[in-house]
Amino acid sequence: MINELKDELNQKFCIKDLKLRLDERNILFMEGECESWDELVKAGQFAAKSEKIKNVVNDMTVKGLDIPKKDYRTYREAGLKK
Repeated sequence: MINELKDELNQKFCIKDLKLRLDERNILFMEGECESWDELVKAGQFAAKSEKIKNVVNDMTVKGLDIPKKDYRTYREAGLKK
């Protein structure tokens, strides 16, 4: 199933270094680099339409777009103090 989905995604979208992983809960993890934000979103939506996939974690990036990662340390430390 993963190989077929990967082939379909590669045919429909221009995704560099596409990696897919399906865990035991049928959650699909996607990694790779897209040409545009719109393509990234559409690829995730396309993958989510597959019958056996319950959820998609889209960790793909967009070429030339820097998406900052949020630092949750202060929230975790505050939660530990309660």
